[in-house]
Amino acid sequence: MNSIAPASELIKTVEEIASLSGDREQFTKRAAEAAGLWGAEAIPQLCSLYHGDPCPPPQYKEAFPGLGAWLSAKQFAIFEIYFHLGKAALPELRSVAFGDYDWIQGNALEILCRFAAAGIEREEILQDIQRESPHFRDEAMLYTVAPLIPYEDSTPGLREVLTFLRDQAGFSSAYDATRNNDLAHVGFVEEQAALNETSEIGVSTSHEQNNPWWKLW
Repeated sequence: MNSIAPASELIKTVEEIASLSGDREQFTKRAAEAAGLWGAEAIPQLCSLYHGDPCPPPQYKEAFPGLGAWLSAKQFAIFEIYFHLGKAALPELRSVAFGDYDWIQGNALEILCRFAAAGIEREEILQDIQRESPHFRDEAMLYTVAPLIPYEDSTPGLREVLTFLRDQAGFSSAYDATRNNDLAHVGFVEEQAALNETSEIGVSTSHEQNNPWWKLW
């Protein structure tokens, strides 16, 4: 039986996972461990952290100096936990992805795309995205495809999902802009500047393990 962590412990663990966002292997491993420990019972608590304290704890301030950097890292951590919760997270993911616009909409769409690539409700997810894509903002579409592109060759099923996305309204521009490092084309001038300030390696479309698109700030 999974145990629901006290709020303070859950927050501390999310922060720890967020601090690992530059190390894909450890980031994923720690998120999987948290999902296995807490189970779906933690989802309501995790939801409450979407827009928490934007200031990092003292031990992480040097690694996350940019405006919004820490909050984005925590959001990526929460949604990575959802990925490892599997189908149990689908109702929350669908609510965020297909509800009113929020900055985390792209996070939810990214995880849904990874589910589809893994064969989890693939047809339903792709049909939902196709139906809703005319209503997505450019920012949400960029935040969906940018973390996925570096892994489209190494993750089974992901290339097919990205090919599908490129046939939907707006996603093709987001994909091409990311590939061509032309973020201004989709209105991401400020985000690009912030990313450059907080990452020595800048934007990369290679398959590097420390993919900066896991740190979209």
